[in-house]
Amino acid sequence: MFKALFLFLSSFFLFCATARAQAPVLVSIPPQKHMVERIAGDLVSVEVLLRPGADPHVWEPGPAQMRAAAASRVWFTIGLPFEESLIPRLTDAAGGLRVVSMIRGIRRLPLPEGGDGGREQKEEDPHVWLSPRLVRAFLPETARALAEILPDKADLFDERAAAYAAELEELDAEIAGKLEGLEAGRRAFLTLHPAWRYFAMNYGLEELCLAPEGREAGPRTLQNIADEAKRHGIKCVFIEERFSGPSATAVAKALMARIVRVDPLGEDLEFVFRNMADAILECSRP
Repeated sequence: MFKALFLFLSSFFLFCATARAQAPVLVSIPPQKHMVERIAGDLVSVEVLLRPGADPHVWEPGPAQMRAAAASRVWFTIGLPFEESLIPRLTDAAGGLRVVSMIRGIRRLPLPEGGDGGREQKEEDPHVWLSPRLVRAFLPETARALAEILPDKADLFDERAAAYAAELEELDAEIAGKLEGLEAGRRAFLTLHPAWRYFAMNYGLEELCLAPEGREAGPRTLQNIADEAKRHGIKCVFIEERFSGPSATAVAKALMARIVRVDPLGEDLEFVFRNMADAILECSRP
């Protein structure tokens, strides 16, 4: 009995010591959690604001997210629209919370306008984490911010950031090798939500989109997109669970294309990149 009690108490105190040693960190989306943990490992505990299945365009934090912010040392932002309105609210709720932008110095693409206008908005495309090349650019700033809360681990963070950057460079070359053989007329893919423009830009692809930023396109735009998709021989429509609409089903039926589900907010970024590349390759075959 005493031995069992001793083992229980030892495990309990070890658990408490480990929990105390972890620095609480806040991120906006699951892919950021992956980035931070690749650098800091179990030296931090990472809380994600955006829950699985949530729409980042209309999401609002609940009490659990506010409590997590109040307990966190740093919040890594990534340029999503909801972050701008949340920054003053979360920093007021947590006096010691430091906000660090992962995308400082990153040039973002303008968002295409929805509907039949064909113009571009002044807003910027926030989906910068969907490019292995851009993610590599996030890592040094992330390592520096982590070193400010755990200064004795600065060298370790730099080493891990460099190692992860090297992995992403290899993955980038792997994906480029897979996609470089695509014929010129088969380098376009069709999505419902425009999340993949940075990915497309990196690999000489073109993303056609049915509903920019969740807004259903008008009939003329849908017809134009369908006509262009036919010219490219597109056989798949990529959609996400959190975004759905009748346009994807209608266009897929008109093109005799299948619907492929992807998750740009998946936590495992390497899987997300490989999965998308493989799906594009598979859908491009005659």
